[in-house]
Amino acid sequence: QNSEDAVQHNSESQPETNYLVIESDIETESETQRDGLFGDYGFYPPTFEFNPNATQKATLPKYAPREEIRRCIIQKLGPAAWDYHPKAEFLNQKFNNKTLLHSSVKAGKLDITDLLLDYGTDPDIEEDGQTIAHRAATENNKLLIRILRYDKYKFSSYNSLGETPLMVAIAYGHEEVASYLWISSNVAQMAKDNSTVLHYAAKHGNNTLARAACERKINININQTTKPGNYAALHLATMYRQDHIVNILLEHGAYPDITDVNGNTPRDYAFDEQRRNIFEDWDYIRGRKRKTSDSE
Repeated sequence: QNSEDAVQHNSESQPETNYLVIESDIETESETQRDGLFGDYGFYPPTFEFNPNATQKATLPKYAPREEIRRCIIQKLGPAAWDYHPKAEFLNQKFNNKTLLHSSVKAGKLDITDLLLDYGTDPDIEEDGQTIAHRAATENNKLLIRILRYDKYKFSSYNSLGETPLMVAIAYGHEEVASYLWISSNVAQMAKDNSTVLHYAAKHGNNTLARAACERKINININQTTKPGNYAALHLATMYRQDHIVNILLEHGAYPDITDVNGNTPRDYAFDEQRRNIFEDWDYIRGRKRKTSDSE
């Protein structure tokens, strides 16, 4: 059966799930409490409309969609269902290029997503070049990120462009999801082209994460260059006119004279006077620091 139809069919006769998200500070919230992610999402009273022309009593469903799917999985797995996170290949089979997990996310049935992850569905299978974590980052879906965090997902997979979910969230300007991913990921992980999160923050104007990437001890090389372009984060900040980030990078020791594949330094991309002045100001500050240290 089509996986998307299977997920959708099981929810047609039920009201839309009302996810009760408990908001709290992301640095201190407990992800071990599932009640913090959902309300009692599995058990809804049956709903029906009165039909005066009915000739027989309607048979009402005994189980909510989540419980119907749970029973189906247990029946399919047999005794292995009681050993959490079994190797259940049928859960990872694709129908129309989607697994059940993809379809549950697309349908917005995140209670079913949570259930499928519990039973060992692989969250790293791609649909259209991205995992569900990348989709969450693209769509600013904080609840899905929290579900994945609860399941101890590492957020380290690449999409078809070689990006991590954190990089995708930065590129789309989704600050809150990016903050969740910042504390849930290996922030120092590079993209496949050797870009760092600092490159993404510089290009897309995320001042907060740019400063955090420079100041925190997370082993990001501020002068890391991409391949094949050989661009440092300072190149991108200058190209995309992110003056505040140019200041942040120079303040934290970015080299202004690294050359890219075209032989250009970051200051070569400072086409207006305001941006050139930033480089000149930092040249002056560094010159004074050198004189002070020499005199000592």
